[in-house]
Amino acid sequence: MKINGNLIFLFKQTFIISPFFFRTVLHHACSQGCVGAVKFLLSIGADLLAEDDQGKNAFDLAIINGKVEPFLYIFIYLINNQ
Repeated sequence: MKINGNLIFLFKQTFIISPFFFRTVLHHACSQGCVGAVKFLLSIGADLLAEDDQGKNAFDLAIINGKVEPFLYIFIYLINNQ
């Protein structure tokens, strides 16, 4: 799949799409259980450690919202990428 370089740049940044919580695209993908989006975003270098205004990262939001697939994917991703 060929993707526009500018689009990848935006996804890699702490790209704010929620003005009230300062959450990234990865935050939203995890909180909504969109494991395909999580896989894609991490594959292009999204910042897993970026925190929202409440100090929560994407992994935290997957847990809080009970989204098992993103939680497990990120857990395995972290183990494999230590």
